[in-house]
Amino acid sequence: MPTEKVYKKVNKLDNESKDAQKQETSEDKKLSDFVFGRIDDMKAFRRTAANGKDIEEIWKAADNDYEPRELSKFGKGKRFESDPETGLRSRPVPIGKDLQSWRNDNSEPTLLVKIQTALSIIIDKDPEAFLTAMRKKYEATTNLARSLYETSWHIDKSKQQLKLFAFNLAKYGWAAGRTYPRIIKRNKKILVTIDTDNPEANVYEDKVITDFNGLHRESLSVYRTWIDEMARPNDRFSLNDWYFEKDYSYDSAELEFGDLPGFKFISKQARAKIDGDKKQDNRDDVITIGFYENKNKDLFAIVIPSQKLVVFSSPMPNDEGKLSIWQTYWALRSDDSPYGIGVYEMIRQKKSLYDKFMNMTMDQLVLSIYKMFFYSGTNPLIGDGELKIEPGKGVQNLGGSVDFLDIPGPGQDAFKGIQILKSGIDDDSGITPTLEGELTGKTLGEILHAKEAALKRMNIPLDNIGEALEEDAYLTLSWMNQILSTPEVRSFTDAGELRKYEAENETEGFETIETEEGILASFYPEVRLGLDFDSNQRLIESKEERFFKIGTDIPISSLKWEGIVRIDTKSILTPSVELEKQRK
Repeated sequence: MPTEKVYKKVNKLDNESKDAQKQETSEDKKLSDFVFGRIDDMKAFRRTAANGKDIEEIWKAADNDYEPRELSKFGKGKRFESDPETGLRSRPVPIGKDLQSWRNDNSEPTLLVKIQTALSIIIDKDPEAFLTAMRKKYEATTNLARSLYETSWHIDKSKQQLKLFAFNLAKYGWAAGRTYPRIIKRNKKILVTIDTDNPEANVYEDKVITDFNGLHRESLSVYRTWIDEMARPNDRFSLNDWYFEKDYSYDSAELEFGDLPGFKFISKQARAKIDGDKKQDNRDDVITIGFYENKNKDLFAIVIPSQKLVVFSSPMPNDEGKLSIWQTYWALRSDDSPYGIGVYEMIRQKKSLYDKFMNMTMDQLVLSIYKMFFYSGTNPLIGDGELKIEPGKGVQNLGGSVDFLDIPGPGQDAFKGIQILKSGIDDDSGITPTLEGELTGKTLGEILHAKEAALKRMNIPLDNIGEALEEDAYLTLSWMNQILSTPEVRSFTDAGELRKYEAENETEGFETIETEEGILASFYPEVRLGLDFDSNQRLIESKEERFFKIGTDIPISSLKWEGIVRIDTKSILTPSVELEKQRK
């Protein structure tokens, strides 16, 4: 946790970059070689994760296809031939060297529509967890564990991060998130005495403001997260180590990591750019910090990838040695690859044909309505005699008459082909018109059956999200036990300042120690839970929420819980009144 000294240092405007060089010992070099060796191995593995090809190339193509655009804008304005491997597409009709702006050049935002439809259906509420104690001693604390889990979601507003997680999952076919204790603090001067005649004489008091202190869930960038090559789908114990990177401004990094001894060796221009990361940041004070966790070696490391520098290392922060990651796939790529297949890969083949058919059909429709014609004249045809079709254009004709170029409109086969391709895209993605709001039945019963059948196509990705959330639940309960059972130690100059703090916060230190600098006092946190005590002083669920003091109302021993967690995936779905009535 940052110190008071760090806060005051960040407030200075002349905070300069460090030029110190770390002198590595043999142990430091051994640790650095191991950590960066594992990072390089994980990065190299992913470059062959899609049947021997770099899966990030597919992700980049998905990024381009997701945003509404014209086909000719794909790949920085270059025109590509149709490629089933990457999904790159050319303009649907060859147009020669010069531009013919009348031609249709649209790309339907199909991927955007499909993903947004999926998100609107599968992420609507916080998940509901069912806990089953595996030992009799934990039965009495099951309600407490469930309430702590639910409260952690409410306080952190974690549903917003779950939406980002589901977005990455549908778009790329794989997504990762992490759950960890987060503390955001900063220094603030509070006005104590005001002098209206001489404002410069105002008296201020230094105070540390805590913006957030609790458990945080975070959706991670797929481009900047790498996992163990031995990880297998549907086997959470096969993942041993992982690594991810984040960008910080120098001030933010100093607030969070400034108390680490190795921070003084970080350069102020230590940013590592990743291919596929579209964030264009011209700031020169951004640094990239990497985080590595290894379960078997009980190792946690904070590194600077651009400098190949290990800033900090320690045993795993979680007392139970749990990795802080939760990850899953949208659709299975193979039984030994954790990187799944997303909506883009499912539809890109037919989407290429769909854009081609649609644009060609619209071109023909324009020509059939706004006809090109030839007219007679006295001057001979100048040029090489080559004619380019262009709607509404008149070309001189020595025959002495006006002749319209009769191009028939697109027939039913063209529109039927477009519809077949669109239906194929719907079938491949599993996100059907019924889920998009289209009424596909004449009666209420037919509509409900169609909606129920359409939702079944979403069962696999929904179950995968549920499994990732179950991993998060185990991690959450472990962190909550660790956080709430660890008191916060505060320092005070004298007993009067301690009593003032206790009165302001309506709390009481359970342990105080006098030192030469003043008094150290320990405080257990206070939590608000939907629980109450029954006649036997056992915690039971309650409609009313109340505050509980850890260490007093709730014994420290009651925070420990072990058992099985099951996430009800239907609890996060958008509710359907009609379907619920049918089930009942």
